[in-house]
Amino acid sequence: MRRSIVILLVGCGARSTTQSSTPIAEPTPDAALAFQLDKVPTPDELCKRVRDLAANQCRPFVEWPVEMLDNCVIHGAYTSGAQACYLETTCDRFDECTDYVIDHGAPYRGPTSPCVDQMRTLPAGVTETEMAESYGRTATKYSEAPSSKERPIEVCGIPEESVYLMRATCDDGSKPFANFRSARQSRTGNVGTGGRCRRMIDRFEVTCPERRYEVFIDAYRCPANPL
Repeated sequence: MRRSIVILLVGCGARSTTQSSTPIAEPTPDAALAFQLDKVPTPDELCKRVRDLAANQCRPFVEWPVEMLDNCVIHGAYTSGAQACYLETTCDRFDECTDYVIDHGAPYRGPTSPCVDQMRTLPAGVTETEMAESYGRTATKYSEAPSSKERPIEVCGIPEESVYLMRATCDDGSKPFANFRSARQSRTGNVGTGGRCRRMIDRFEVTCPERRYEVFIDAYRCPANPL
């Protein structure tokens, strides 16, 4: 599980129409101090840190082939909210930091690219009006926002996938997930590119009393912040 989570964080969004989806909270002062979660390393800095973590025998980086380290794709570190974790200098600290982000979330702090851009490892940058019209934004129940690869729930950043899954309920009001981590673990993988801007779409399985839902989420739709 650790390896798959970290690969998701390094590898290479939508929302619905008017409600206030619960945003990712800013890290607590203690966490921000302990993990420097307000820091936003540049892509070059992130790539160097991947190499440093591999040199320190940190997984999964130590298992990456040399060409992957030399040409590392690290935009996913921003989308995961864990970009500051790469500034940690030990394997244990890196793991503790990514665990914190998985369990508590972190707001998206990275760059975006145009919707039509071929740089699809970065979120598509959209206007605040477009953000407010993201599909799934007003849904309070899973049944209110049927999703698919071509019409996914739209959010900004991987942690907000868990926010949506935690916020929505089954038809009887019950919640299928106890916390962010259990919501994250319902992910069954990605289904390739889709949605309005052809970004990577994640698929989740959610079991409710009335039925099992396939929930497709685009985490690559964020307020415009050009490179």
